[in-house]
Amino acid sequence: MKRLDRYVLKEWFTPFIAGVLILQVLFLANSYIWAGKNFDLTNVPPSAIIQWLFYRSPEFLAMVLPAGMALSACLAMGRFVRESEMTAMRASGAKLTRVFMPLLFAGALVAVANFYVVEYLQPSMLKQARKLEIQIGMLGSIPSFSTNRVLYLKNYVASFGSVQKAGDDTLVISYALLIERPEPDVAVLLSANRARYDRGVWKLQDTTMYRIDKGEVVTLTTKDEVIFNEKIVVDDVFVDTNEDEKTIHELQTLIEATKRTKGNARRYEVALQNKFTFPAACIVFALVGCVCVVPFARNGAFVGLLVCFVIVMLYYNTFVIANQIISKNPDIPASLAAWIPNLAFTLVALIVASRLE
Repeated sequence: MKRLDRYVLKEWFTPFIAGVLILQVLFLANSYIWAGKNFDLTNVPPSAIIQWLFYRSPEFLAMVLPAGMALSACLAMGRFVRESEMTAMRASGAKLTRVFMPLLFAGALVAVANFYVVEYLQPSMLKQARKLEIQIGMLGSIPSFSTNRVLYLKNYVASFGSVQKAGDDTLVISYALLIERPEPDVAVLLSANRARYDRGVWKLQDTTMYRIDKGEVVTLTTKDEVIFNEKIVVDDVFVDTNEDEKTIHELQTLIEATKRTKGNARRYEVALQNKFTFPAACIVFALVGCVCVVPFARNGAFVGLLVCFVIVMLYYNTFVIANQIISKNPDIPASLAAWIPNLAFTLVALIVASRLE
């Protein structure tokens, strides 16, 4: 690593760590205030609140890391320009893109860390946070009986007339319908009057099997019992989970299962792409922060903070518009809608960088 790289990264590191810590604490404090305003925490042990905030921390960290990258890039480049160090770097023969390279490399490392957070930490810890919320009464207790539930299994989309919890890991089910699509034009339906799930083992009783090929029933058989193995989380049958609690593999399974039943899988497709867009935003913010602060840096020491604030606000508003409005347009691919913020900000940064150079 050359001296220039070490110098730029040294200037970047402290604002990045400070920015991430401050923003993370603000998010956690805001969550605690929200819980205190909406729920009675008088009888909740402080250790449970701390544990709940700990489980929520990856959700916030996924947003904080890109913002911290933007803040540190703006502050570092702003100081270089304001104190004429950028002029010295340019005079020594370094182009702007060469000065930006260490921060882009740092953005790539932060992006890898962010991907680890959203894929490996966030799903499991958000599930633990939800369970803890239920236990301490913030969401009410988990019901033990439900009707008209749909569950996506590995090979089937299952629809249950009624489901009752019979133990910690046991379900009693009435009127179960399982749908499998082994081929695009073929559907296999399993209809059972009664079913039971017990620690990963599914038993369907009084089962009728239909095989439908191109709209025609070609096979009809009956069996007293059908058994297959697939482990599930029993509480998830009664409480709806959101996309942030799912891994890439789980989202891919949901997408495939939804498409097999001709359902709308766009929300899951967008959520899958966001597993990559949020980490990539770390690199985008590094580039945009470096480029956009240069023209304004000589106007004062706080210009970097202002530029960072504008970048983050514009990005997250663009993100909301793309994910909640544009993504619903069936004429626009879900993958493209999810990447619109990153593509738009990268394009603006490249245009500004070419003019600065």
